[in-house]
Amino acid sequence: WTVKIWDRTGKLIHTLSGHSERVNAVKFSQDSKRLASASDDKTVKLWSADGKLLKTLPGHRNWVLDVSFSPDNKFLATASYDNTLKLWRKDGTLQSTLKGHTDSVAKVRFSPKGKILATSSWDNQVQLWRFDDTLIKTLKAGEHRVTNLSWSHDGTALAVASEDGTVAIWNLNLDDLLDKSCHWLRNYLQNNPEVRESDRQLCQLMTNSYIKSNN
Repeated sequence: WTVKIWDRTGKLIHTLSGHSERVNAVKFSQDSKRLASASDDKTVKLWSADGKLLKTLPGHRNWVLDVSFSPDNKFLATASYDNTLKLWRKDGTLQSTLKGHTDSVAKVRFSPKGKILATSSWDNQVQLWRFDDTLIKTLKAGEHRVTNLSWSHDGTALAVASEDGTVAIWNLNLDDLLDKSCHWLRNYLQNNPEVRESDRQLCQLMTNSYIKSNN
């Protein structure tokens, strides 16, 4: 129920106590100034590097299985046994809840540039998400649970480990995925008669901004 921090010589420097049940995952932020711990007590706790509790993030309805900081340290993603992924802002406020898996979400990983979230679930699927809650793609992992995920350093490939003892490597073009997602959203809003004109204009601004930023 604790998190222990050791220095490079093997000396114990901090013991973080606060969770009331098993701790399943712990991650440092990219700047090493904070760390986050995920627990069976349904919470995530944010700590300073010197061991002080900064904030407790409630919200999940079941065990929290994994946690991940975005590369720019502005967001925190949490994966849970309640089948959801939650995205939190740096100050600990909830940004969004992503629902797409039909079983526990076991792992979550930000892409190297922080544009995409990859989640793995006990439903034997890997899902790729954008920050606006858009599900970009679902990867079928086979007949067995996914046990771990890892992005390549350039973000063009995703390694997926499975309970059957195999590792699958998926080649991904993230810019292409983002572009398709933006255009799908734009087409949907432009052609759906129940969408307000203001929403269509907002979508147009969003997709134009994306295209300009990637040219």
